[in-house]
Amino acid sequence: MIDNNKFINYSKKNNITKKILLENYFINNKIYIMIFKQLYYLIMGIKLYKIKLQYILLFTPLPRYFKINDHKNKFINICNKYSNCYNSANLILMGNVILPHPSICPIPFLFQHKYNNKIRYTLSNVYYYELTIEKTNFKEPFENQAISIGYGVVRTPITYNFVGWAKHTVGYHSDDGMIYANNVIIAKSDKYSNGDTIGAGLIYVEKNIYKIFFTLNGNLIHLYKTLITNKKLSVMINLNYSSSVKVNFGEDNFLFDFTSLITSNVITTKNNFIDNFSLKNFIYKSNNSKYKFNNILLEPLL
Repeated sequence: MIDNNKFINYSKKNNITKKILLENYFINNKIYIMIFKQLYYLIMGIKLYKIKLQYILLFTPLPRYFKINDHKNKFINICNKYSNCYNSANLILMGNVILPHPSICPIPFLFQHKYNNKIRYTLSNVYYYELTIEKTNFKEPFENQAISIGYGVVRTPITYNFVGWAKHTVGYHSDDGMIYANNVIIAKSDKYSNGDTIGAGLIYVEKNIYKIFFTLNGNLIHLYKTLITNKKLSVMINLNYSSSVKVNFGEDNFLFDFTSLITSNVITTKNNFIDNFSLKNFIYKSNNSKYKFNNILLEPLL
């Protein structure tokens, strides 16, 4: 359980915007609840039905979609269903905003998602999303087609690159079932293809220390890759494939219940968004440079 008084005292001492917000919340919280609901819908694109003071203090923008405009005319996005219109393109798609970062975001943070047809309002130190591959192809399969899913730093080159090849990226690949990190094969799991649902999770362990995990069709792959970096991170996928994929950032039912991996530790209570009501520090420009590929190394497989 997160202690309200801890966040209230911190906020009053450290930021006048939060101090005014909190004091007025207790005077007339109906107005602030209405404003916060509208703000949440504007930023996240989904309705927030249940409001607590903790939700306001721990709200930070989370990814809603992938930035297809980084690769002009090569991808289509219709309601988070993505299609690659260009064969054999090793192009990484990046999230529209950074993931919560301890320098500007509270950890834990508010993560609204669905599981078993129920909306959950979770104060979480775990981020998670899923990708489902359509059962049917919309174009002819082609040689070396593959999908990857994972995480990496926002300055990762997004051209001629796959998630897991570059430094500070970790990705699970469909064509060989390999999990790559920093251009090293760290584990072998099952391959995945049409009809499968793959999940990628990020556990905030300590400041700038993360553990990344993957799921396949609702089952946890028992491998946790530690990532240590002070750089800002993003969700990442490659879609070099003949089928479309549906990405779920929590607006639809997750197959895997990631809440079992949540811990109660509080890493930080900073909240740049609530302090300033600005997306300036969350939006970023992708690195369109080409990745310089090196030979992939092989660790003893788990």
